[in-house]
Amino acid sequence: MPKPATQDRSAAAGNAAAAPPFLAFDPTAFDAVLRGSEDCARTCLAWQQELLRFTTSRLQADAELPLSLARCRDVPDLVALQQRWFTTALQDYASEAGQLLDLAGRAARGGLACWQEVRPEEARESAELVE
Repeated sequence: MPKPATQDRSAAAGNAAAAPPFLAFDPTAFDAVLRGSEDCARTCLAWQQELLRFTTSRLQADAELPLSLARCRDVPDLVALQQRWFTTALQDYASEAGQLLDLAGRAARGGLACWQEVRPEEARESAELVE
């Protein structure tokens, strides 16, 4: 006759070492995950704010281009304006990519810092991958 399910669960709960690591409850690890989640949420908000700032800035620059083009007196003026606009846009996008990478790195380091308390060896190995 098969054992009732409650007996199987209680046996597994009594032997945490036999349970897979993701099923074992570790209050210290749980606290670290909560702190990491807060850091992640703050970084996600900063990411979104940065994207909004950048998009607004680029839209303003792009909206000014047609007016500036209309003021050009000859083809060399037009070409020079387009080159300046293109160069500025490339610089803006490159700068933005760097800022977003910094935010991503900050998020990764924040998550690793939380795990440093709980799993120092794993955090050290992960930090080496991020750096």
